[in-house]
Amino acid sequence: MMNASQATARPAAQRRRRSDLPSISAALSDPVIRRVMEADGVDPRELERTLRGMARKLAHQGRFDGQA
Repeated sequence: MMNASQATARPAAQRRRRSDLPSISAALSDPVIRRVMEADGVDPRELERTLRGMARKLAHQGRFDGQA
């Protein structure tokens, strides 16, 4: 198991790029994710609002590029 300093020491090519991540809309429309949310009683609209709000806050702080 890696500790935090080892994870940040990995070469840039091995780190996940933001462009490799699905958008919020794409993730929440995935059938498997939808079934898990349904089984867990998660409201998709409320989760999407929460995630978009977090993305806006992080973008405002300069910690996220806002591509949600």
